[in-house]
Amino acid sequence: MAGRTLSPRFWALAGLVALLVALAAIRILRPEWLGIQPPPPVFVPGEGRGAPMADETMFVLVDAPQIPTLKEMAKKASMVVEVEILGKRAILREDGLIETVLSVHVITPLKNSAPSTREIRIPGGRVADRQVILAGMPKISVGDRFILFLSGKGRDGWRMPVGMRQGIFRVDALEQKVARHLEGKTEVEDYASFLQKVQTHLAQRSASPNG
Repeated sequence: MAGRTLSPRFWALAGLVALLVALAAIRILRPEWLGIQPPPPVFVPGEGRGAPMADETMFVLVDAPQIPTLKEMAKKASMVVEVEILGKRAILREDGLIETVLSVHVITPLKNSAPSTREIRIPGGRVADRQVILAGMPKISVGDRFILFLSGKGRDGWRMPVGMRQGIFRVDALEQKVARHLEGKTEVEDYASFLQKVQTHLAQRSASPNG
């Protein structure tokens, strides 16, 4: 029996199907080719998570909304303090999560704190061969000094910096400067001027009838 010639309409339809299949595969395997930036996984303190297995490093990306101004940062923070890091230790908790306990000396209490030595618990850290790295958190070492804008305690007992990296300002006591690294650039400001602005924003918030 003679072979039947396929119509141009058939070939056009087959070509369209092949194109759609190719685009779907690219979208899954190489979304950047289409200009698509896949959203990062969101880490929500208190929700179900598993600890990394032995010899494993887990990178946790946090969806941190942009905080536009220092005034808004002061408003959103449950606690604002200038601290010196006295010690840090990572703990593998009974629920399998890793947290880091920071022992800090509160140098300047700015909001909901007092001069004291206290502990601040944050997610992430390294215990033996297990490590959890929280993207958006700068390296914190003993002896470092920071001005921190912190959330209230979550169900895990953690205080998160407001806006993650946005709420952590490194203090250079020698140069009397405050610095914050955001999106590939470093913002530097005079320490006394920055502290005065924070105190002014907090005072305005306290004086507000809706504050």
